[in-house]
Amino acid sequence: MVTTFNLYILAGLFFLSCFIYFIYFIFKLGDSLTFMSLVGMIFFHLFFWFSFILAILYALLKLYNSLIASLPIN
Repeated sequence: MVTTFNLYILAGLFFLSCFIYFIYFIFKLGDSLTFMSLVGMIFFHLFFWFSFILAILYALLKLYNSLIASLPIN
């Protein structure tokens, strides 16, 4: 139970730090980019993280399915 709680804290800190960095990044680039360039940059970041998480979940699902298929269950 303690380990699960620590993992939730670490995951929360990771996502919070990613969000804060994203806001900082957009704030710093906002002066040098046009509005449409800024929107494109935001959507690029969102697309990257969505694709990255989807690829990780797909790999974990394939690993889980191969592990379950290798069990000697009739």
